[in-house]
Amino acid sequence: MVKWLVPRISKRRLNPCHLQLRDYQGNDIAIVGCGQFRVQFKEFCGRLPLIVVEAPLPSLLGLNWFQALGLEIQGVNAIRPSELDSLVKEFPEVFDGKLGCYKGSPVSFSLDPQIPPRRLKPRRVPFALQERVDAELDKLIAQGILEPVEFAKWETPIVTPIKADGSVRICADYRATLNKALLGHAYPVPVVQHLLHSLGLGSTAEAQTIVTHRGAFRCRRLQFGVSVAPGIFQSMMERMLQGIPGVIPYFDDVLVAATSTSQLMSRMRQVLHHKPLLGILAGDRQAPQILSPRMTRYSVFLAAYSYNLVHRPGKDLAHADALSRCPVPDLLVDPVPVSSILLLDDSPLIITASDVARLSAKDSVLSQVLDWMARGWPQGPFAPKFRPYATRRHELSSQAGCLLWGHRVVIPPPLRHSLLKQLHRGHPGVVRMKALGRCYMWWPGLDQAITEWVATCSQCQACMPMPAKDQPGEWETPGAPWSRLHIDLAGPLQGQSFLVVADAFSKWVEEVPLRSTTSEAVIKALRLMFVTHGLPDLVVSDNGPQFTAAEFEGFLAHRGIRHCLILPFHPSSNGCAERAVRSAKEALKKIGHGTWGERVEEFLLAQHTTPCQLTNRSPAELLMGRKLRTTLDRLHPSYGHSKPLDSQRSYRQFQIGDLIYARNYGGLPLWVAGTVVGIAGPCSYHVEVEQGRIWKRHKEQLRARKQLPDYRSKGGELSDMKSSSAAEVTKKHQATRGPSQERVETEGLLSPDRASQPGEVGCEKRTQQEDSLSQGEQSKSATEQAEGVEPRRSGRVRRRPTYLSEYDCVG
Repeated sequence: MVKWLVPRISKRRLNPCHLQLRDYQGNDIAIVGCGQFRVQFKEFCGRLPLIVVEAPLPSLLGLNWFQALGLEIQGVNAIRPSELDSLVKEFPEVFDGKLGCYKGSPVSFSLDPQIPPRRLKPRRVPFALQERVDAELDKLIAQGILEPVEFAKWETPIVTPIKADGSVRICADYRATLNKALLGHAYPVPVVQHLLHSLGLGSTAEAQTIVTHRGAFRCRRLQFGVSVAPGIFQSMMERMLQGIPGVIPYFDDVLVAATSTSQLMSRMRQVLHHKPLLGILAGDRQAPQILSPRMTRYSVFLAAYSYNLVHRPGKDLAHADALSRCPVPDLLVDPVPVSSILLLDDSPLIITASDVARLSAKDSVLSQVLDWMARGWPQGPFAPKFRPYATRRHELSSQAGCLLWGHRVVIPPPLRHSLLKQLHRGHPGVVRMKALGRCYMWWPGLDQAITEWVATCSQCQACMPMPAKDQPGEWETPGAPWSRLHIDLAGPLQGQSFLVVADAFSKWVEEVPLRSTTSEAVIKALRLMFVTHGLPDLVVSDNGPQFTAAEFEGFLAHRGIRHCLILPFHPSSNGCAERAVRSAKEALKKIGHGTWGERVEEFLLAQHTTPCQLTNRSPAELLMGRKLRTTLDRLHPSYGHSKPLDSQRSYRQFQIGDLIYARNYGGLPLWVAGTVVGIAGPCSYHVEVEQGRIWKRHKEQLRARKQLPDYRSKGGELSDMKSSSAAEVTKKHQATRGPSQERVETEGLLSPDRASQPGEVGCEKRTQQEDSLSQGEQSKSATEQAEGVEPRRSGRVRRRPTYLSEYDCVG
């Protein structure tokens, strides 16, 4: 409210407040602060105090705001008495503060006879609590709840918890004594048993006897520490308040609801009156299960009459109230008979042959057939009602006035309903009724009458099994992947629930473990799927609360997704999701290793890559247009590529004997001259550098090295000799160098994209053989010239360049 009125307010502008505020329940209200705020209302303009609290509570207006807002209190005009006060005066015995007592039938316990009574020693009471425990015991004795006794068969120690006001509550610990011998009940609200009435009223009180530091005390009231006590007390309260609308009892609390104050007061009076006879002798409801013998006889006697029972307070029935309190000098015989005739019902009489003969003679059709049987059948044609008999006239016979078809008696119409009822005793089906009827009786249309009888029997139809399953309908095939999704919840499987999503087009299945099965958790899982695969056109689900919630419906509607709910209790309508759930459960049960995440991932990878029987293609191919790569793809020889994927591009290539510069990672200079002496891989080479070292380098760490031509020699003899000598040196080096003699110095690290390729680590090595060989050849050439030996000339033909054909060149 303050944020709305003063949007720019902050805690720094508020002053500390030392007041302490509490709500109606006594809970403290946290105060943020207080301050003076400028208020303008009509003609008033000034500053008024405000106290700001944290909780979103209703705003309250103080008296110091009344004058500014034009409000005033003129005084008390009238005082009306509260209707609750009149209710208290009307029922003073209820509100006098004294302890009440149940006046119905006594409560008895059903004890196991095989368990003997148990007597335990009293527990020690702390010295600081003895005075308070004694005061509470004296109070219970004065109220008639406890009664001192010398000893009892059952003695239970007490516990003394301390209340909020400092007093103690005396509770008996019946777990170790009485509760072990009480027989359990099959229903949440136990029915009071009268199995131990022969023990008398004192047996129940004796079983609840408590033992304290002051001795044993017999409990004359039902204790709530007894295991069956809550159910017994709840059943009593429900019987007493039965039939009062808007009243719900819960143990010793009674909730009374009404739509108006007058109705509330009326129902409160009904509760306080409790009208015991209306719940016992009312003719429109069932009598309570527990009644005294006299009230049972009254109830049985009045059951033979139709009457309306109206409640009147005792003060309005002075004569009846006086007679009920007047002592009787002599014992009179109870005027209510012990036994009464409540209902007279004629049992169905057995149908005999004489009944059949008597009614057959009265029937126009059967009497005519019997006459034709005695005098002879006339020549046809016959009327429709005689045709069934005329077709069987050679098989019909008469005996003692009864018409027989073979050994079966032809039943006249008045007896057919009774005999159908007898045939249907035990509610057999159509086939069994027909088989039984064909053994004894016949009339035209017997089979049809049996079929109609069974079809109209409400008991048989209510217990009929499910009809034969029809051929399951098929959903229309979507036109594109991820167009129609079928979703369902799987589990809990070993305490874990899952959301299963199946694409109807590609059969792609997604399975997401859920911590909870709420709409929020389902929306969160679907949102991640929609981010990856996009939005579908239609989502199909069952009628679970997660899918019918307004939050889930709004989530789909805001994204333009239609939601289709299947028929209730018909899971086959969502067969795509149900089949995916079944496959997921079976797979997860078989995959017993790993965490839930690992097991789900293993199942989903297998499902996404396995071809479907209907399409012969995997779900990944139909959804993504490509196959997912698995470890099985490495079985094919074409899986590994000898060339890089972009091998069509031109890269730097080196041959053995090429002069290069190799990258130096050991210091300066950055590039060291060397010669390629070997090929280590598709992109790596062995190079020989100075001092006979061999380096292994990637081709990106090598540069071609050019050497100036020797102008002192003619032609290309010297370069040819150098090339041949370099080749000889390389061959000699490869022949003499062994694995144990090679010295490889690895310097630096490669880039991450080449670190995984084996054998592509740069190395360098160099010898001085080439330089020494070149010096030897030069000295040899000089010696030959000195001795007059003519050097060899090149045999190639020298031609002028084409672009110099129109010029005269000199020299």
